Parts: sequence; structure tokens; C-alpha cells
Amino acid sequence: MIISIHTYYIICAVFVLICAIPALYTRYVKKKGNDKDWTYLLVVLLVPLNWYTPAIFTVTSCEEYTKEVLLFPTSGYSLGEHAYVVNQTEHELYLEYIVYGNVRPDKVGDDVIIAPGATHQHSRVTIEYVLEEAPESVHTKSDGAINCRLSCDLPTDQ
Repeated sequence: MIISIHTYYIICAVFVLICAIPALYTRYVKKKGNDKDWTYLLVVLLVPLNWYTPAIFTVTSCEEYTKEVLLFPTSGYSLGEHAYVVNQTEHELYLEYIVYGNVRPDKVGDDVIIAPGATHQHSRVTIEYVLEEAPESVHTKSDGAINCRLSCDLPTDQ
């Protein structure tokens, strides 16, 4: 089942509320202390849910795209740590890795050209820059970062 990203955020928020309300009710209304505080741990279930919930970027023109989320496997799509790019334009799309700082070369993937009408399974969960320019530098807590950019333009290194 494919749903919009906004619906996905609403489902996550409702899940958090369902997990937190019993504990809050027990603590503040019934005044029984921390009897139901264990229900907060159910929120931890959102972590693997977010790791294995692929995003689907459907590009309809060089200026417009939609971002959806795959909750349950459907034909042509599977769950896992990756994202999908669906090219519904008449142009080739370019998916490039942008390296900031000092990153080992074996951590950087190969740039990909996505043909019109094709679907590409991307090896990362997210694409940071979709149909927009990437900044010259980013702030990181380590020596460097790798971000992805999806565009209709030729990659910056060509």
C-alpha cells in the first residue's frame, strides 16, 4: 500500500498518541505513578518502521514531484532500506552522490541515469535534494557526508 508522506506522518503521530495516552492517563488522572510507563517503549517500534519504509519519489516534470511511502509490499515494490525513483517525464533524470569533506571512496556509490518511464531502486533510504540545487557545503559532526541529488540537469562533475 502506497500512501502520501503526510498520511504517513499522521499515522506515526496517532501511533505515538495511542502508546502515550494510557501512561499519561494512569500517571496524572488516576494518580497511580508509573504503572503504565512501559507503553512508552512501544514508540521504539517507530525506529525500525522508519528504517524499512521506503520512500517513492515520482517525478512528473523537471519542476514537480511527489513523495509517497510504501507501507506494505505491492507489485514491483518491496520493503527494505532503499528508496524508489519513478521517472514519469520525457527527460532523463540524474541521481548523483555529492561528497562533502573527507569520505572514503568505497562509501560513495555510482551516479545513475534514469530513463524516461523507468523506475530505479535507490540503495539509500532518502534523497536529500530532489529537483533542487545542493549547497556547496554542509555542517557535519564528522569528517564528511554523502548526500544524494536528483535532477533533470547533468551531474555537476560532468
